[in-house]
Amino acid sequence: MRRPSGPGFVIGALLGGALGAGFATVFAARSGEETRRRLASWRDSDPADGGNQDSSDVSQLGQELFRQALRRVEYAYRAARQAREAANISLAQEWDQRKRGGPTPT
Repeated sequence: MRRPSGPGFVIGALLGGALGAGFATVFAARSGEETRRRLASWRDSDPADGGNQDSSDVSQLGQELFRQALRRVEYAYRAARQAREAANISLAQEWDQRKRGGPTPT
């Protein structure tokens, strides 16, 4: 069996890591105690007393969490892109200096 390699694998691994970090940050925004309390409150609510409202609240909360995750992933993507561009510029400058026989930056 062939081992995964190449730029597609690296890009997928980096993107997966960025997405995972974004989702972890979103879902870890509350303490465990607060999360358990909110889940228990939702679980114990009486459907006859507006259960549809609770499911609507949960749906809205899920949508908001998803939007927050997307914003964080976009931010991480932009930061990674800027870092890549800065590294490319730095490497190109170093390469030009080496081609000309000049001192190499340390």
